[in-house]
Amino acid sequence: MDDVQQARIALFVHAPLLGSCPRGEIARRLVRALIGNGAQVEIREYWRTAAGPRELTLSDGARDFSVRTALSEDSISEIKTWSRCTVPLSSPLLVIANPDEDENAARAAIDVPESGELLTISEEDALAFIEQTSALCRYLARYQGRPPSKAPSPPSASTSATTRIGHAADLPSREQEQLRQVVSEALQGQAFELVNQTACDVFIEPRPCCDPSPLRTAALAQRPCIAAAFGENAQLLPHHGLGWPVGVRLTDAGPMVDDEGIKVALREILNSPQAAQSRGARGSAHIQRLGNTEAAPPAQRSSEGAQLRIHLEAPIFASNSYAQIARHSARIYREAPRIDLRIANRQRPERPPELDREFWPLLEPVWTHSEVCLRSGWPFRHERPASDVWVQRFDWEYGALPREIAGTLSHGPDEIWVHSNHVRSVLLDAGIAEEKIQTLPHGYDPTIFSPSRPPLEDLRQRIDGRHAFLFVGAAIPRKGIDALLAAWLSAFQREDRVCLVVKIDSSSSAYAHQEQLSLLTRIAEHPRAPELLLLDRNLSDDEMGRLFTSVDTLVHPFRGEGFGMPILEARGAGLPVIVSAGGAPSDFLRETGTIKIATKRVPAQIPEATLGKPWLLDPDREQLIAALRLAQEHQQQLRSEALADARWYQSEHSWRRRCEAQIERLYQLGMQSRAKRRRSAYAPARSSKALVHA
Repeated sequence: MDDVQQARIALFVHAPLLGSCPRGEIARRLVRALIGNGAQVEIREYWRTAAGPRELTLSDGARDFSVRTALSEDSISEIKTWSRCTVPLSSPLLVIANPDEDENAARAAIDVPESGELLTISEEDALAFIEQTSALCRYLARYQGRPPSKAPSPPSASTSATTRIGHAADLPSREQEQLRQVVSEALQGQAFELVNQTACDVFIEPRPCCDPSPLRTAALAQRPCIAAAFGENAQLLPHHGLGWPVGVRLTDAGPMVDDEGIKVALREILNSPQAAQSRGARGSAHIQRLGNTEAAPPAQRSSEGAQLRIHLEAPIFASNSYAQIARHSARIYREAPRIDLRIANRQRPERPPELDREFWPLLEPVWTHSEVCLRSGWPFRHERPASDVWVQRFDWEYGALPREIAGTLSHGPDEIWVHSNHVRSVLLDAGIAEEKIQTLPHGYDPTIFSPSRPPLEDLRQRIDGRHAFLFVGAAIPRKGIDALLAAWLSAFQREDRVCLVVKIDSSSSAYAHQEQLSLLTRIAEHPRAPELLLLDRNLSDDEMGRLFTSVDTLVHPFRGEGFGMPILEARGAGLPVIVSAGGAPSDFLRETGTIKIATKRVPAQIPEATLGKPWLLDPDREQLIAALRLAQEHQQQLRSEALADARWYQSEHSWRRRCEAQIERLYQLGMQSRAKRRRSAYAPARSSKALVHA
C-alpha cells in the first residue's frame, strides 16, 4: 500500500458506470477498488446508460448530461462522489475493452484527448484485478504522465480571502476601471485585486478585438478563462466546455462584450472551484492541440480512427456560386490531416469535365454513410443525409423565410452555417434557435483573384482602351441586372469611351429562366447603344481571376444577396466596386474603393408561403447613374484606393483562413457525434443474446 501511495497513481477511466450491463458492474467494482487503494480516478462516460426509473443530471466538467439509470440511490450517490475528482493532464486512460473491441478503445482515446497512455484490459482481466488491485496500481505506476514541461503549473487553491483577477498587460487603464466595476458588482463586496494573467485565480479578457496572446498564455497555464466569444478568442475557447466564452453584441461603435455574461461566469467559477480547475485543465489541453504554443505536445497515442469521414454534398461540377464555394472549400478540406473528405454530387455537370478532374477521386454515392455531412446547393433538400451529423450551409435573400424551409431548418440539421449577419438575422427572425446557427463567412482565393494576374488578352482587345465596367452574376432581377441596364442606357452614349462586360452563365441550373437574357442580347447588338460585351461561356477558375484584371470597375446593384462572392473577389483583385448599400456585403466591404447606392426595402413576391412578408432592396436609379459616371471620372483615385486595400483582403478573407475555422468546427461536431454514438449503442452484443435466449 505504501508503494502505491508513493507512486501517486492517477488515471482516467472510460466506463459506463451507470449502466446495468455486466460491464457497468465490473467498472464500478474496479473503480471502487482503485480508490480504496489510494488511486485518484477521473471518470469519463459514466453517463452512458440505458433507460431506468431514476433521472439525474451529471457533468464531466465540460458538459451536462440528463440520464436515467436503474441503479440504487446509494450507487448513484457513490458515482456522484467519484465524478468530482480530477486528475493531472497526461494521466493514463484505462478502458475496459475485449480483444475484439480495438476500435472502441481508440475512440475512447479520441474522446479524452488530454489523457496520456491508452491502456486496455478485458472484462476477464478486470475481474481478476478487482481481487488484486495493488498489482494493477503497480502496473499503472509505469505509465504516470507528467504535466507539460513548459506550461506553468496549475493554480492551487488559494488560502487568501482575496480573489486575484487576471487581465492582459496591455489592457488600457480606462478599460481596467470598467473591468474593476464589473468584477465588484459580481463579487458583491468580496475582496479582489487585478493582477497579470499568470499570477491569478481567474483570467478575464473583456475585449472582443485584441491580441489573443494573453488569453492563450492564461489558458495554457490552466487558469479558468472568461473571454469575449469573438475573433481569435472564440477559436481558442470555442465552446462552453473549455472556458467561459461571453456573448458579444454588434453596435455602431463596434462589437461590445456582455458585462452580465462576465458576472455570471465569474460567480460560476468561484462557486464551483473544482469544476473550474478541471475546465481550466481541458482548456490548456485544447490550446496545446491547436499548436503555435511553446507547450510540450500531448502524449503520443494511436492515430487509428482519428480521421473524420466528411461528406461535402454540393453541386461541385456546376458553374454557379454554390459550386465555386464548394470547389474552393474542398481543396482546403482535403489537405486537413484530421479529415477524410468525400464528395457527394447530386447535380449534373455543367462544366467541361477536364476542369474538375482533381475532384474525381473523392466522389462517393450520396447514400454512403459519413460522420458529418456538409450540404449546400439549390433547390433546398429537406431529407436528412446518410450521416450522423447534418450541417446545412444556407443563404437567403428575400427577408422572410418560406414556412417549409423554416420548419426543416428548425428540426432537421444539427447545425446551420450562414455566411453573413444579414442571413443570421433572417433566421433568428424566423424563430430558428440561436445555438444552431454558426456565422462562418466565405473567403476567396488570393492566388486566383489578385491584382498581379495577367488579363484576358482577347477581352482586352475588345475593350480597346475604354473604361470597362463588369457585371458577374445571373440575368435575374434579384441580381439587379435590369436596374443596371436601365442606368447604363441613361448614363452613357455610344460614343463614350466606356463598355459594360456582362459575365453570365446561361447553362446554370441554379438560375433557370433568366428573364433578362433577351434584353442583354438586344442591347449588345444595338448599333446606337453604349457598348455591351456579353460573355455567356464557361470560364475556368483561372480565367475568372484574369477576367477581373481585364476590367476597371465591378458594378453589382443587387436587390438581394446572401453573401456577394463576386464583390469580395473584385476587392481582392484590386477593383473598385459599385454596390447597393445594406445587405450581406456590408460585413466585409471597406469604405475606400467602394461606391454605395442608396436603397430602400420593397415588398417581394415569391411562390412559397412565408413567415412574414418577403422583401428586397431597391437601388436608387439616379444614384446608380451618378455612380457609373463618377467611377469613370475618378478612375485613378478609386483604383488606387482599391489596390491599397487588396493586401488587407488577402490577409483577412482568404479561403484558407476561413476554412481553418470551418475545419475546426467540423472536427468538433464529429467528435461530439462519436461520443453520442457510443453512449446510445453501449450494450454489448452478448447481453442482447442472453436476453433472447432467456
